[in-house]
Amino acid sequence: MAPLRRSLRAVEDRSPLRRFQAMTSFARTKFQPPRVRAGTLIDRPQLEADLGRALLDQRLVLVCAPAGFGKTSVLARQIERLPAGTAVAWLSCDTDDSPVQLLECLAAALEPHDLPWRTDPKALIASAANATSREARHAIVVELINALDACDVPHGVIVVDDLHRVRHGMVYQFLALLLERFTARWTLVIASREEPPPLPLDRLRATGELADFHSAELRFNADESRTLAGRAGLDAAAAKGLQARTDGWPVGLRLALDMHRGGGPSAPGAHLIDRRMFDFLATAMGGWASWDWPRMQACSQRAAVGYLRDGRPLDALEAGGCELVALRAGGQRSNCVEKAIALREASLQWVDRSDWSPGSLCGNQAGYPALALLTLDRTWDAFDEGRLDELPGHVSAQMALLDCSTGADSLYRSLPLPLYAGMAGMHAPMLHYVQTVLSRIDRIPGELRTLARGLLGATRPRCRRNTSAP
Repeated sequence: MAPLRRSLRAVEDRSPLRRFQAMTSFARTKFQPPRVRAGTLIDRPQLEADLGRALLDQRLVLVCAPAGFGKTSVLARQIERLPAGTAVAWLSCDTDDSPVQLLECLAAALEPHDLPWRTDPKALIASAANATSREARHAIVVELINALDACDVPHGVIVVDDLHRVRHGMVYQFLALLLERFTARWTLVIASREEPPPLPLDRLRATGELADFHSAELRFNADESRTLAGRAGLDAAAAKGLQARTDGWPVGLRLALDMHRGGGPSAPGAHLIDRRMFDFLATAMGGWASWDWPRMQACSQRAAVGYLRDGRPLDALEAGGCELVALRAGGQRSNCVEKAIALREASLQWVDRSDWSPGSLCGNQAGYPALALLTLDRTWDAFDEGRLDELPGHVSAQMALLDCSTGADSLYRSLPLPLYAGMAGMHAPMLHYVQTVLSRIDRIPGELRTLARGLLGATRPRCRRNTSAP
């Protein structure tokens, strides 16, 4: 029997899919479900029943919520509870994923289920790399769907985790094409912080083939929080306070309980808000850097709510300013007006209502970041609404705040748009910005220096070329 097993293994190792898998360019952990640590989760009967049914009955399942709601953990645990024989393929997305990489990773994830491919996967991926028309891409997706439909399994589930990380627009087109004719024998699951992901969902909703799970479904209810707290040795009163403080936010509960186990403050969550709100604002700033306005808006909003609940209005004002920037930059002007008015009213203790000047505020004080964001919003609002005569005053106010600030963050937030160059009254404040950046040249990132030098070229007065004869 041993020679026979060796012969069979040799044949298997020479198969096209085995050869393809050996040539993949990504870590195997990219298509492996994360491990669920024993003892870290509790039974959540309603969520598990609803999600379990959806994974077997629906064409598409969306699990969309901000950071810290346990999307990956919930899915990883639920797929372990699927009926025996259910096929599972798990894909974890990265920012640089392209449709070809996604297809390559999916083929590797499906390898254990022995799909009857009509085309060698390596050849199919090579075709995908050269597919320049929608028809060509559609043909490749049809090949994938046919292989899935012919697979000898009772049901299959494909999980695409962290879709919000993907920046390549064609990935979403690939998923849209897949959903058009997706086989009923498989369910596609998408986990994302973006609500909703940019996919054609209306038809699936209308036909009842889409199941949604959002933060409302993922947050812990009072009974679940009490069970978690009880495991950590807390009584019912402490569990109730913890539930109220975190509003059932899963990662918030975890951090508070970890602090309690580690000998932290007697009141669970007493200092939790600093850490979790910092994480939200850090994620929001990452969204700003990559122009991911939905992510920035969602994280900033959550941070503002948490800070207000914790009695920290200055920090809530800064988070609200970040949300306002995300709304305006994302084109949601109609949602900006009321929020901007409320934030400006709340900031009047630091600014002069008549001219929005910084007054005596020091750039290193707690209120500075919020004021800088609100001043930036006034600038963008004037530009968006065509009130160009107001721009010099608003940008000058930004520069006045910049003079009493430190660090690269304030410089990034005050960066004037290149479109301002050449507008009446804008030369002086833009030159002020360039000189401020270049004067701190040893303490700031190189890309900011490059931006400043580019603005310097735009702000230099153009010399009229002498065309007269010598």
